[in-house]
Amino acid sequence: MPSEHLALVSLDIKSAFDTMNWPVLFKTLESYGFPAFFKNFIYFYLKNRRVFYTNDVLEISRPCSKGCPQGSVIAPTIWNIYINSILINDRPDLHIQAFADDLVLLIGGRTARELENKTNLILAAISDKLEDLKLKLSIEKCQAVVYRSIASQKFSKRNSTVLNRKPTFKIKNTQSRVVNSKWNINKNLLKIWYYTVIEKALLYGASVWGGALTKNQIDRLHSIQRIFLLKFTRAFRTSSTNVLNVLTGIPPLHIVAKAEFIKFRIWVNRSNEYNTIFDINLLDKYVPLKNIPSRQKLINLDSKISNADYEIYTDGSRIENETGFAVCILKDEINIQNYLFKLNTFNSVFQAELAAIEFAVNWAVKEKVKVNIHTDSLSSISAINSANTRSEFVNKVKSNIFRAKNMVGLSWVKAHVGIPGNELADQQAKLAITSGEKFVIPAPYSHLKGLLKNYIVNEWNEYWNSYDSASGIRVRGYINQVSPKFLIHNKFLIYFLSGHGPFPSYLHRFKFLDSPHCICGMLGDADHYIFSCSLTKEFHLIKPADEHKKAWFNNLLTNRQAVTKMEGAFRTSRNICDTLTQERDHN
Repeated sequence: MPSEHLALVSLDIKSAFDTMNWPVLFKTLESYGFPAFFKNFIYFYLKNRRVFYTNDVLEISRPCSKGCPQGSVIAPTIWNIYINSILINDRPDLHIQAFADDLVLLIGGRTARELENKTNLILAAISDKLEDLKLKLSIEKCQAVVYRSIASQKFSKRNSTVLNRKPTFKIKNTQSRVVNSKWNINKNLLKIWYYTVIEKALLYGASVWGGALTKNQIDRLHSIQRIFLLKFTRAFRTSSTNVLNVLTGIPPLHIVAKAEFIKFRIWVNRSNEYNTIFDINLLDKYVPLKNIPSRQKLINLDSKISNADYEIYTDGSRIENETGFAVCILKDEINIQNYLFKLNTFNSVFQAELAAIEFAVNWAVKEKVKVNIHTDSLSSISAINSANTRSEFVNKVKSNIFRAKNMVGLSWVKAHVGIPGNELADQQAKLAITSGEKFVIPAPYSHLKGLLKNYIVNEWNEYWNSYDSASGIRVRGYINQVSPKFLIHNKFLIYFLSGHGPFPSYLHRFKFLDSPHCICGMLGDADHYIFSCSLTKEFHLIKPADEHKKAWFNNLLTNRQAVTKMEGAFRTSRNICDTLTQERDHN
């Protein structure tokens, strides 16, 4: 349709397949003259249908009297017949395309006002047709885009080479809007945003493809990550990606992708090819919720049962990577028995709390007594009450509790408020770390994630130390170990470490200046302006010996006065570079 203006309108029909009206469907079949056998076929196809809702606890069914059944061969045909009246069009300035329950209208007009009027009339007609079909639009999902004729830039030539002739579209993305904002956004928040949004999106599916990356694929990941790193740090665009990774504490994407792949292989596939990282036989696992009996999914224990024979206080403790738990049994407020157990270093305090509750339950079953169990772990009670817990260890605890349901009460008590039984359990749990009996339970998922974080750091360190560029060697003089906790967001510190900044030696490398020397006659690099240039004398810092560079730089990071001097020196060097550039242009 030749028009100066076009409107592309996307329409979404609200719950289309669920609200298809059956009487309207048969009226439509009648109007199109379908034979009786076909209408009878559709009738019996739709007859006696029911809708089922199933969750982890219950199942509900209701009779169905409307909607287009999905997943069958004939369902698309039924739906197409139903909405066909909307697609009938004899207007040359309108094109209608349907895909399932979505409609797209392409409307043309000679002027903006004409396009607006046509669009409103066409939308009104579409709305009337949808109303006849007992359908409604999902207004919040409808979109419209208006296009004018696309202007093109003229051909530009430089050195007899055509540069471009591209449409004047401008692409903007969320990252640029956030990072390029003039607001003083906290860099730590930006780093969290990167981990939770950018990295997650870029590594989608890495558990499948992250284990066999080629060099080209690794380079591609680096180039994508580099875009964010440059905007994040506001460093010179020639700065090394590896250097920016180290200065921001953000690992290279290919290493994180490999870690995601390994995590999937260990946790989901239960592969033993990575037993050097952790033995899968010692690891907890997830069980499908459908494999757990419904009656064991949702457990609601009374907080206290009457006529209990004993009161039991449980507690778990973890000190310096050592974990243990204690079960203290009281009768008539007298402590008659304590059980102390020591767990593996990889077990969490959450697991210790659950193991203590499980031991108390099993003790009650074994002794055939009624007990009230008191714990200060609210997270343990929440896990027991949750119907969506997938941990095999937690579900084993729940299974044992279910078995003893009428014999056990479970309640939460506040810790460290002077409750004698709780204070006793806390003391005994700390003692269990050193003198408790060995107790074995599987390692939690969190332990595997912690191991893979260490794997990322180790692989990253190896990758960083093998990077032998000039900027890499310079930065390693001050930072020899990578760390995800590291974050340098001061651009002047980045200039100093990378050597890529407002320095004559740097600008000379890229042909912006004829000489690498400062106007004082010495080589104009980052060290020159910080330690020796006569023009920045008031900003000088004491130059460290090579063996003291790392300690010197660590002190610099926390010395605001020294950083301020560095900023002053580099502002002076920028002015010097501006002067040299102007002289070059003048000559």
